[in-house]
Amino acid sequence: PGRAEAQNELLAYRLSMALGANVPEIVELRKYAVRQRFVEGREWSESKTEDNIKALAGSREGAVLDFLMFQVDRHEGNLIIDDVRKRLWSIDNGNTPWPTITVENDLDLFSNLLKFQDSLLLGAWGGTKLWRVMREKLEIMRDDVQWPKAVRARADFLIQLDYLPTR
Repeated sequence: PGRAEAQNELLAYRLSMALGANVPEIVELRKYAVRQRFVEGREWSESKTEDNIKALAGSREGAVLDFLMFQVDRHEGNLIIDDVRKRLWSIDNGNTPWPTITVENDLDLFSNLLKFQDSLLLGAWGGTKLWRVMREKLEIMRDDVQWPKAVRARADFLIQLDYLPTR
């Protein structure tokens, strides 16, 4: 991947570790060169199989990740079901175009931006009230300057909103 894609993949992995979301491990080979650990599995689909329903049920954290990354490309091909553990993995985070674009923490602006955000996971979990553990993780993230300003602003937005937004 190019520079932006490599940075986005690394950011998504770091965020997933902080949130408890499922993003395969990213290894930085050299500056702007990364490799993602291979996950044995298959593409997720919206069919109502028992495996798909169980995998989606464990993906709330992935929906938060997608909001923080401003994921506009989370479709079935970017979700893998681990056939052994029945976990849903978010892959291909590199082509997210705006994870670090900073905007003022303005509820109306974020609401308008949501019209352009297309995440299958946010579509599934939109309207869900923030759970206590996630709220605590977001509060820590909001206050930690190691995270990009845009990510901290989006974390603060979710804390204020108190639920996962929908389009």
